[in-house]
Amino acid sequence: WDEERSVVLVDDLESFFWLVLWFLTARIPHKPSQEWAKFIFVNSSGCSRSRRYAFKDPGTLASALKSKLHENLSCLGPTIDATRRILLVTYRKIAELDTPDDWSLYAPLYDDVRRLLKRCRDVATINPELSLIVSRDNGVETPAPKAKHSVPAPSRAKRLAAHMDGPDDEFR
Repeated sequence: WDEERSVVLVDDLESFFWLVLWFLTARIPHKPSQEWAKFIFVNSSGCSRSRRYAFKDPGTLASALKSKLHENLSCLGPTIDATRRILLVTYRKIAELDTPDDWSLYAPLYDDVRRLLKRCRDVATINPELSLIVSRDNGVETPAPKAKHSVPAPSRAKRLAAHMDGPDDEFR
């Protein structure tokens, strides 16, 4: 069970990597990145050749991000490529050491994915004019609506209370 769980942990973190890359290339209205993303994010059950090269070949992803990302997102290129490298290193260490239950192998990867997500948040905060394309209707891209004001998240207590069955609930 631990071996399966460790593979899932790395695969889940890799999924965050691909989601971030997809959002920053395919879902930002910027033609160069969208055109590049078409070769990486192919609707098929297998991994496209371009996607495999972008992930495994040193320099391929870094070069593409440098030339294809929207200018306001280009600062994320090195962070994205660093996450790609640490994913590869983690996969290789697990295979080489044959110790998938050694949780210390995953710490650098967790830190790096967290750093990537934080950098994305920071860039989005200073670039509110960038909008995601949220849907495509008959090939026409529809940008995400702009928020008129921010809505505070409900407190943890209110969220928990909303899911309680009664006063004797074991999670209270």
